[in-house]
Amino acid sequence: MALAKSNLKDGFIESSLNHKPFGIEIGFTIDNVEASVKIAVEAGAVMVERPKTKPWGQVVSYIRALDGFLIEICTAMG
Repeated sequence: MALAKSNLKDGFIESSLNHKPFGIEIGFTIDNVEASVKIAVEAGAVMVERPKTKPWGQVVSYIRALDGFLIEICTAMG
């Protein structure tokens, strides 16, 4: 936080698990969503949406990192 305060003179909104996530996520495209989500949750991430196959065939899951940021873990779009 101290570094962010020194880098961003106009301030910022702190992400936190105590608040709803921002309406944007960081996304990671991987081959095995289920395995990666399991590893992330075991490391302390919070499950938001379990892996689901979308109508277009992509597997998508959402977790929140320890700092509250929303993370999408998904397969590549075919």
